[in-house]
Amino acid sequence: MSAFITNVLFGPLAKWRGKSMDSSGHFGKNRFAGLPDTRGFRVKAETSQLDGREALVLDYSHARHGDPLWGRVLFMRDELRQGPAPGVLLGLGAMGATGGMWNCAPFVLVPEMPEVSDNPR
Repeated sequence: MSAFITNVLFGPLAKWRGKSMDSSGHFGKNRFAGLPDTRGFRVKAETSQLDGREALVLDYSHARHGDPLWGRVLFMRDELRQGPAPGVLLGLGAMGATGGMWNCAPFVLVPEMPEVSDNPR
């Protein structure tokens, strides 16, 4: 069900490819295969709804940068924490409309790697 929600409903019939942040690190958007970045969010440090510890929260309800349907109607929220390697973030995505953090979907974000040529010089 998570793959259906992510790639069919959330990503309008396009595979989710990660997230991009603006240069300030305060706002970002989701990336989908073959589409412009969309489904915006605000980034902030906040208390986790799951365990009460600090997390990096992606707030989709932000008035200027958020996504009206996913943020203010379905109450979507992502919580991120540092993973096992530098730059790797472990995430939990949840919607208040489907049970919130108690019914979340895990995901992992890794830094974008530069393209490697198949023809070494």
